[in-house]
Amino acid sequence: MLDRFFGIPVHSRVHVFGLFCFAVGLPLSKVILSLSLMILIANLLLQADFKTFYNRLKNNKFVLPILIYYCLHLLGLLWSSDLAFGLHDVKAKLSLLLIPLIFVAGGNIHKKDIYLLLTGFILSVLITSILNVLIYNQVIGKNNFTDIRQLSQFGSHIRYGIMVGLSSGILLYFISQLKSNSKYVLLIPFFWLAFYTYYSQIISGLISFLAVLFLFLIIELYKINKTISIISFFILTLTAATFVFYIFSPEKKPLPEKHDQTALGNPYTHQIDGISSNYNKYEYFNICESEIKKEWNKVSQYPYDSLDLKGQPQHLTLIRYMSSMGLRKDSVAFQQLKATDIQNIEKGIANINETRIGFTARIEGLKYQLTNSIDPNGHSLLQRFEYWKTAWKIIQKNWLIGVGTGDVQLAFDAMYEEQHSKLKAENRLRAHNSYLTNWISLGLPGLFAFLLLIIVPLQNYISTRNTLGLMFMLVAILTFFLEDTLETQMGISFFAFFYGLFSFERSTKSS
Repeated sequence: MLDRFFGIPVHSRVHVFGLFCFAVGLPLSKVILSLSLMILIANLLLQADFKTFYNRLKNNKFVLPILIYYCLHLLGLLWSSDLAFGLHDVKAKLSLLLIPLIFVAGGNIHKKDIYLLLTGFILSVLITSILNVLIYNQVIGKNNFTDIRQLSQFGSHIRYGIMVGLSSGILLYFISQLKSNSKYVLLIPFFWLAFYTYYSQIISGLISFLAVLFLFLIIELYKINKTISIISFFILTLTAATFVFYIFSPEKKPLPEKHDQTALGNPYTHQIDGISSNYNKYEYFNICESEIKKEWNKVSQYPYDSLDLKGQPQHLTLIRYMSSMGLRKDSVAFQQLKATDIQNIEKGIANINETRIGFTARIEGLKYQLTNSIDPNGHSLLQRFEYWKTAWKIIQKNWLIGVGTGDVQLAFDAMYEEQHSKLKAENRLRAHNSYLTNWISLGLPGLFAFLLLIIVPLQNYISTRNTLGLMFMLVAILTFFLEDTLETQMGISFFAFFYGLFSFERSTKSS
């Protein structure tokens, strides 16, 4: 309609503008995403060429998996007891249906426009990542952060880490496609995003970054020599597996020497029962609580018998921290703690190795969790083990049709009680695994529909050698194992946008 009035292709330009705003909003703001979606829908309604829209949708094979997946969630309301939550879930997943449909119904989108959208997304990621680091390190603002997970200022740190990883892959693709030598300037933002991935300590982000880097290298080697690429694939896979096994292998060290009394003549205690290794520095040896309690209360505003900023017993954090330094727990050893050590302990950091920058600290934390698995609370990896174990118990009882769209959390709550889970109420969450969540929700039909959502575009990306599409889908497939990506608005928007963008690009070229 507006095209005829203005004599220029207004609708196609508004369509690209709306998609550009959406791409920029993904790492930045839910408000921008909502406004962008309103612009895109209004543009299609004003265009009012519904017959053309229908034909485009009918002829695009990527629409069917989305429709099946969404309609199954609508059907799952029939056997949901918590209808309110079920309707909320269906409403949230509406974006998963709408965004790809908007891509298809909106008509032809040129390759330069696709690059424009990707550039907008990368720039938004770059700017927000720089702001995150500046704010977290108090260069901007004076907020006192207690956890590296507070690094992401604009949304979920996990979702943001995944976007950083995908952006890195897109930059590599741009470098491979451009002809001018100036393309190597793009290595600057690539290395910045690599640093951010390392600094942020987000496991899903690291997996995403390594996945796109791995895929890019294999594809580039494949262009040179197929045999070399296959050999390289197995070598890189074996190397990665060996490295992971090595860094997480438990260390077997002898017990430290026990002492009877402190320099002040007070007795030590040694809590050997249930003892756990802290990398050759056992935590509960040589403790004189009366001395360290007195010293601690002199220097800290958080009493010895209170909780630290992570909600952990302050005295246990202090004992673990001193043990990680190889110190006895007495007044003499306490004097070796610096002001920064006191601040770390108050923040809930229980191992000095966790104060290191980047993934070195994260690895130390994960190693501690794996060797000290008595209490899962407050430990992301151990909590996930509990989620997955509970999820499998639910599946065994509801494997065929699931518990219904709205009853997933109810099923988890009931199973936690039945299994007498050690998780506290606030930590009793859902599966944190998209494959398990879909199976729990809608049984085998739900799992198959979810897999169809992955397999159909993946086959197309492989057959058409769509490198960007493959990067996106590889990131999605891997992070689905660790996250309920399609259970949050930002996760749904991220998946739906790139599903629509890369699937629509290839289907348009084929036609």
